[in-house]
Amino acid sequence: GDLDGAEQDFRCVQRQDGTHKGAALQLARVRRERGDLQGARAAIAAALRIDAGCPQVRAELGWVQLESGDTNASATFRSVTWAAPGNRSAQTGLARIEGADMDERAARTAEGLAIRAATVGNEGRRALVEEVRSAAARPGPVTERARMYATLGDLLDSCGRTGEAMLAWSTGNRLMGGRYDADRHARRNAAVREVFSAAQVAARPVAGPPGGPVFVVGLQGSGAGLVRRLIAAHPRARGVRAQVPVRRIVRDLPRYTAQAWPDCVDGLGRAGGVRLGSRLQLDYEQRAGNAAVMVDADPMSVEHLGLAALLAPGARVVMVERDRLDTALSAFRRPLRGPESVATRDLADVATAMDHDAALLEHWRRVLPLPFHVVQYENLVQQPERVLQDLWGFLRLPAAAPGIPLRADRVGRWYRYARWVAPFADAEAA
Repeated sequence: GDLDGAEQDFRCVQRQDGTHKGAALQLARVRRERGDLQGARAAIAAALRIDAGCPQVRAELGWVQLESGDTNASATFRSVTWAAPGNRSAQTGLARIEGADMDERAARTAEGLAIRAATVGNEGRRALVEEVRSAAARPGPVTERARMYATLGDLLDSCGRTGEAMLAWSTGNRLMGGRYDADRHARRNAAVREVFSAAQVAARPVAGPPGGPVFVVGLQGSGAGLVRRLIAAHPRARGVRAQVPVRRIVRDLPRYTAQAWPDCVDGLGRAGGVRLGSRLQLDYEQRAGNAAVMVDADPMSVEHLGLAALLAPGARVVMVERDRLDTALSAFRRPLRGPESVATRDLADVATAMDHDAALLEHWRRVLPLPFHVVQYENLVQQPERVLQDLWGFLRLPAAAPGIPLRADRVGRWYRYARWVAPFADAEAA
């Protein structure tokens, strides 16, 4: 589970032997586990320069494409299965996208178990519970086991075994580790609001050209990913991911300005900012092709929306809102990767983090000169025709049926877990 140490060691191997394909492949996997998809792509590119036809490397590329929202993932996985029919990683990827068959070993991976859990009937779920429980308890990579516990929790939830489901989700979160610092989160969001105050936003010249992508934002667990996929599935839209996404710009800006985030925004000179914004805009357009709307497939952190608005002043924002308690439970169920996800390890931390980020979202709505459109999750899954009509109108797209399934049974899910979320329900009522 020491991903930082693993990355350092694999990079050390690369420095000693620049032709070591295995080190580049494992580095890509480590970076994907950390959520650094851009870094994973760079490592994959290095591995492909060493061996362009390696099935394992190309299968890893397929997973990075899939997690990036790149529609080429299916073609990549299929090309691997043609060249290497026994490649389990590619089989599992195709099964996730297209419902293709997996071999026995691929079906026992965390991804394979999650796919099987989502496709079997009630009797199959009950039979699968013990298999997933045994697989999660066996020694193995921490992230893999955490995902298995998440799948186990979902299976138990579908069987009505709420206490066991909560225990499984809690175990997966504990495996992922990390400690949430609520004070640090509050200070960071306060600093962002100060740098992007109403006066500062009005006085600061925009850095990018007109036009831009659609950013979909929301609290973790709110359904922002669902809305992002819905838009990308429209026949005249496309999910795109910039080669240098906004979150990477946030990471790199302090190096160039010698100021920490978010103060580094003020060190972004007009000329340099215009070049950066123009490059970002061109990258989006090139990847969008002939699509009328390009939606950023990279999950947008709430705190980064101000910089995104500065670099892409022609962007539009779709904000997803959901019942507070359903949002908290949804975020808790998934043992997410990355430093921003440590707040999801404990329900009390989830509630605190939600309060901080909800205040920041409201700040963005007040100060950013971008068009906002709010999608209410409950209305979306219960009355999709009306909500989608409004969404397509905001995006200036022709009416279209939803390209992915919508599940209304997740509305009010928290009631089954009132025993655990009752403190947050009481706080909400107060």
